[in-house]
Parts: sequence; C-alpha cells; structure tokens
Amino acid sequence: MRKQTAYLCRLASCIALLSLLPQTLAAETVAENNRETTMTDTVELTRAWLEHFPEGNFDAFPGAIAEDFLLRLPFMPAGVPTDYRGRETAQAVLKGSAEGRSPLVFSEVRILRTEDPELVMTTARGQATMNSGKLYENEYIMLTRIRDGVVLEHIEYLNPLAVIASMGSD
Repeated sequence: MRKQTAYLCRLASCIALLSLLPQTLAAETVAENNRETTMTDTVELTRAWLEHFPEGNFDAFPGAIAEDFLLRLPFMPAGVPTDYRGRETAQAVLKGSAEGRSPLVFSEVRILRTEDPELVMTTARGQATMNSGKLYENEYIMLTRIRDGVVLEHIEYLNPLAVIASMGSD
C-alpha cells in the first residue's frame, strides 16, 4: 500500500507541474481527419508515432527512430525496468507488450508544441483488451523528442495501478 501511495503522489506531483505548462505552450489539438501530410512537422510525426509505437511497429513509422533511442516509463510498477536504451531493445519490449493485448488505441489526443522545437507533449487516453479479456484503460502524458524527422526519446507517464489491475485476476 505504501508503494501505491508513493506512485500516486509522484503522479499527482507530475500532473500538478504539467498543469503550469500551458502558460508556455502553444496548444494544438490534433483533429482526426484524412488530410495529406509531408511528415516534416513535429506534431504530424508525433501523431504518426502514436499510431505505430505502442505495437513496436517501427518499420511502419514514416519518420525514423534513432539507434540510441531512449524509451522511459518512470511510473512503472516496482520490479519493471523504467528505461530502455536502443532502438531494437525498445522495439522488442513494445512488441512483447503488444502480444499480451489488442492494439492500444489512443483517444482524446492532444499534442502540444513546447518552446523547444524538438519536444512535444501529448496527453491522451489509451484503451486495449488484454488477452485475459480484461479491459486496460489508462491516461497518458507523453514527452517525445524528434529531431529532423528522427525520434530520439519518448517519455511516458501513466498510472501504474491501471497496469497492475489489467494484469491481475478477477
């Protein structure tokens, strides 16, 4: 219980800090439509990234992923690694996760530009059905760094209790 409380406190602190960011962010809500894009814009690349990275489908991503790519998941439950360095390592972890569930679908996606032109912040809800039949639902805050069409880093804040609950038995 103490670990769960610590996770919730860390998550609440992160959300409180992020609530201050809109003062320095130029908000851009990404609309769902079929417009053609050149995939040079960081927001458009981030939208494409959200479609491919949860399944580890890096080859379908229209940009590139750095060989030394860093995937960070700071709020994962105890005993689960929080940093994965290297394109192949991160891809293997994501593909392994995808094997245990239906495709993770994001909704209520909001992609925000920051003062740093390489960094975007995304908020979204995610949903999938686990192989056990349990529904997985979570809320995400993601920071993605893209330079010249190459994803360098992805940091994902989520509720670890939702992860634990989706893996548990009824």
